[in-house]
Amino acid sequence: MARATSYSNESEIRISMLDYLQNVLNLRACQESDIDLLLKLFNDVSVQRTILVDYAVPRGPKFKEKLEKMAYDAALFVIIETKDKKEFAGFASLDLEHRKHRDSRGDQVYRQLSLGLHRVSLGVLSPNEAAYKLYKTIGSVEEGRLRKAFWLDGEWIDDVRMAISEEGWAALKAYSSS
Repeated sequence: MARATSYSNESEIRISMLDYLQNVLNLRACQESDIDLLLKLFNDVSVQRTILVDYAVPRGPKFKEKLEKMAYDAALFVIIETKDKKEFAGFASLDLEHRKHRDSRGDQVYRQLSLGLHRVSLGVLSPNEAAYKLYKTIGSVEEGRLRKAFWLDGEWIDDVRMAISEEGWAALKAYSSS
């Protein structure tokens, strides 16, 4: 029987969520066979409404080619799967602007990746409340909003910008080990 846990502050909840995620999820390299799983994910209407700023329509072979290119072109592209059953649970990617691939800033980013990230930032569409809550739970802070940035399902929605810095991550890790 599960036991209720009482948390004294938000940091404890964050650590609990991180521990949970590390215990149940695995990250691995994307393989060619994963592209069909990604296509299935992007054909889920509820997913389309939260990560694509486009009409919710079936995606076919052309979109599959875009997914392959997205996975290939990313600085980092991983598949998320459950540890126990090795079931597909999603993906994560890290992208660099193409113009930054050709100059020293791109090299600097790759050095940061090998030594430890300085900052991780992301954008989430405002209707995707579950993702927003998850990102807050793991320590990301809202840094701004592009108000009414996209038209989706008959209304304007915000593009919310969030990030966690190296210092924020270090504080979270230090708290978890105390």
